[in-house]
Amino acid sequence: MQKKIQKGVELPQIHGKLRILFDGQQLAKAFIQKQTGIFRVSDEVFRRLCRRNDVDIHLLMTNNKGEPEKYLQHIGYPEIPIVHMPLLLKTTKYRTIVHKTCYALLRRIMPHFYNDTLRQFDVYFSPYPPISPLVYDSGIKTACICHDVIPLQFPHFAGPYKTLSKNFPDYIKKLSADFVFFVSNSARRDFLTYRPDFPYEKTAVAYPGSDSLVDTTRNCAISDQRIKYGIPDGQYVFTLSESNPRKNFAHVIRSFVKYIEDYKDEKTNLVIGGKKLSKSDYIGMTGGLFEKHCSRIIITGYIADEDLDSIYRGAALFLFPSLYEGFGLTPLEAMKRNVPVITANNSSLSEVCGDAVMYVSGFSDAETSGAIRQILSDSALAAQMRESGLQRASMFSFDRMVEQIMARLHALKN
Repeated sequence: MQKKIQKGVELPQIHGKLRILFDGQQLAKAFIQKQTGIFRVSDEVFRRLCRRNDVDIHLLMTNNKGEPEKYLQHIGYPEIPIVHMPLLLKTTKYRTIVHKTCYALLRRIMPHFYNDTLRQFDVYFSPYPPISPLVYDSGIKTACICHDVIPLQFPHFAGPYKTLSKNFPDYIKKLSADFVFFVSNSARRDFLTYRPDFPYEKTAVAYPGSDSLVDTTRNCAISDQRIKYGIPDGQYVFTLSESNPRKNFAHVIRSFVKYIEDYKDEKTNLVIGGKKLSKSDYIGMTGGLFEKHCSRIIITGYIADEDLDSIYRGAALFLFPSLYEGFGLTPLEAMKRNVPVITANNSSLSEVCGDAVMYVSGFSDAETSGAIRQILSDSALAAQMRESGLQRASMFSFDRMVEQIMARLHALKN
């Protein structure tokens, strides 16, 4: 039976356990909509906190969007209590005059409206910034994960998230959590560039991992996934991400086409996983190359979690020349599944991938085409990269990430 808790209700004390109020609005919403890399990290952290014996965790919902009950049922923890606190929204959500007015009243006239509930927890934890000023006002200890400052650094990559890019500088400026975790040294360095006043000692790097609790395997042959996603027989180059200019899809397609044309490869296909764009979008971004070779470029759309393992493992190589990443989860997932990786030498990617991958600039089609050729034509090199990739991926662990988080949260409580 799902336990729902409304604001102002006194919670039973459980001695010896760290009481965490986990902001789950994004988890409950993205679970039924778009699941990004940030969602996947948040999900892995939340699942691990749920299974710990030293944690009393509650899921915070701040509006009616999303389906928290279905999400908790899906991950196997339907007994986790849900705390409903309407209007305790992150500042990203204050888009109407009604929300802004109610927020102002709560903060200035009735701060006790939520304070009594918030103060029953040891820590408020958010898997991403910002944090509502109402949370800060309550005096509860606060912590969050900062994945990147992309909207601040590269607003031209905003795509459909233009409102986020417009407001993001203000979110970062006002971030004053008691502790902030970063998914890479690169992400922390970028954040501190814009917030040199933020105390370094209140930050730490906690790397995500490749040891997912999500079931990414299905008891069927790779041929079943090929049929399901329209992948022809033969070897393929695989790439996976959301449809954002930062992911460099146009470069991926141009480089692949250059490879098959220059080296007369008539058997290798390109498989692009993630949100589908329209055919005209692909044609527009590649100057007609997509239309010319559309039979060799397979756009699968969203790939279900249970099918990912087979799709990864079936690839001859994984191509990921992203122009910026706060961490770079997908190259790590590919290495974990014994697949050679080509990625761009920028941001956090070299920090995560080390010497286990082949690097390109992400700007030269000829360079990336040559890298594809080098791996596909040299079986010894590919085997060496597979071995190095497995070793590198084993260095990153979500279990270790959560242990780091818990150590800091206990320190905040004390």
